[in-house]
Amino acid sequence: LRAQVAACRLAERRFTELIGGLASERSARPLAAQATRQLAAACGAPGAVLWLAGREGVLVQAAAVGVDAATLPEGGSALAREAQERGEILRVERAPEDVAMVIRSSVGSAEISAITAAPLRAGDRTVGVLELGGGAIDEADLGRSLERVALALEAAAARDRDETLGEEVRALNEELEAQNEELRQQ
Repeated sequence: LRAQVAACRLAERRFTELIGGLASERSARPLAAQATRQLAAACGAPGAVLWLAGREGVLVQAAAVGVDAATLPEGGSALAREAQERGEILRVERAPEDVAMVIRSSVGSAEISAITAAPLRAGDRTVGVLELGGGAIDEADLGRSLERVALALEAAAARDRDETLGEEVRALNEELEAQNEELRQQ
């Protein structure tokens, strides 16, 4: 019983650290990188990749930790795409070559075939997929954390879009002011 209580307290502390870290980031890319690092560490996974759903739902790599980026397939692995489609956490213990992760470290690289792919869902929409290579995954804790990460990523993406639109409006206003000035001088 003491071991279970200690494990629950540790999971809760990791969850609290994750949420606190997410609150400090305002842009989607840095937030994705931070969330990936923290979730990989919390799960004891030597490698992790966070894929975000881009245009038309195509997965785009947003962050990777401990993984050889050159080995990542464009559009996500088959397991990540299936987790995105189903909207549920999937795990394979012996992944085929097109799914296995190549983990890099200072002493070389190794292939990890135990992979967990977990969708990041905001409401009824899958905004991305987190793939974890190895590690001890508690699906309930992971699912709860991913809900918060998905919401934080949605908010950060909205802020990024707002900032981009604001910059575009400023540029258009400057262009209009320049054109008005030209018209006044004529």
